[in-house]
Amino acid sequence: MLERRHYWRYVSFSEIAELYASRLLRIFGVSMVSIFVAIYLYQNGYGLTFIAFFFAAYYVFRALTSYPFAYVIARIGPKHATLLSNFLYIPAMLFLVTLPEWGIYAILGFAFFQSISLSLYDMAYLVDFSKVKHDEHAGREIGYMHMLEQIARGSSPFIGGFLAYWFGPQVTLFVAAGIFLLSALPLFFTAEPVRTHQSITFHGIPWKRIRHPMLAYAADGWDTIASSLLWSLFVAIAILGTTSNTIYAQLGVLASLTMVTGIMSGKVFGMIVDRTKGKQLLNVGVIGNSLIHLTRPLVATPLGVVLVNVLNELATTAYILPFTKGFFALADDLPGYRIAFMSIMNASASLGAAVLCAIVGVLSLFFDESVALQITYMVTAVAVLGILTHRFPALNSGRFKL
Repeated sequence: MLERRHYWRYVSFSEIAELYASRLLRIFGVSMVSIFVAIYLYQNGYGLTFIAFFFAAYYVFRALTSYPFAYVIARIGPKHATLLSNFLYIPAMLFLVTLPEWGIYAILGFAFFQSISLSLYDMAYLVDFSKVKHDEHAGREIGYMHMLEQIARGSSPFIGGFLAYWFGPQVTLFVAAGIFLLSALPLFFTAEPVRTHQSITFHGIPWKRIRHPMLAYAADGWDTIASSLLWSLFVAIAILGTTSNTIYAQLGVLASLTMVTGIMSGKVFGMIVDRTKGKQLLNVGVIGNSLIHLTRPLVATPLGVVLVNVLNELATTAYILPFTKGFFALADDLPGYRIAFMSIMNASASLGAAVLCAIVGVLSLFFDESVALQITYMVTAVAVLGILTHRFPALNSGRFKL
């Protein structure tokens, strides 16, 4: 039935299902450990200043890899790039397991393999999805994918948190590495969905058309890290404490409580986007998200954390669905520059995250760790408004009517 309604896909429905199965397994593995990595470093004696500057350098490196990875994806295709990135994530997890013994060498090994894995995957997924989406139903498709991702993102921190609580964080890292191995298996049964050995160029790219999306993507990268990595650090340091492995279970439960909100909002907001209300929804979501960041420094209880998480999920979903649809539409309007454009946007998001982490590092030199994070969220409330500068033609012109 789905094949008949979505005849526009370049690959069969079974192949799409296998690709999405791989993505869901990957998201499950990433989300199982992502909100705990900074806490794991903190528990092993690395303070906020080190963690902030480390991740600032990490995201700068990710931005730099976006350029060569554009050529890698053009040559081998997004499916093979995804397969490669899944395998590269496994040593990243294994390096973290050795952190207590290897120290800084384990951190550098983790940073190298995780950064190239995530950069390669993020670009490959964007290229792949932009090729198989349908313009008239893109909002709904992005919404459905968001719902499936929320199931993985909502359940995995819960499972990963309790594994770390019962058996130690190293066991969670081993399990995540195994999940990444499993996530690669479905890709062995699918053909490459796009043409390989493509020639791409950055010469002549219309910078005037993409400069505002670049700024918006940098603000989105800033917002993503503020709502995930830094938020888990703030909750652990200022509210829950980091003295025992109980923190992993607590963070896992708090993160998983937002799953239902993400699932329901993904379906509803996806339909709104396809009814040409995407720009209004994006504006409301971004402004709401800005106000939520202003309230983060005031949170002092686990109940407050849950409330902020739920509201943040609603606001983020409200802006990210039309934002993503506008991004894909602009990529379609740049013939010959699709992969180059996506690599530039990926680099912009990484640089936005790097600037945020650098600000946290500088503030932590002059203020108490909790105060430094509180000030950061006041700055973040202003910075995320940069998403409103996107100027995506699809959202401004009311294209893609249902």
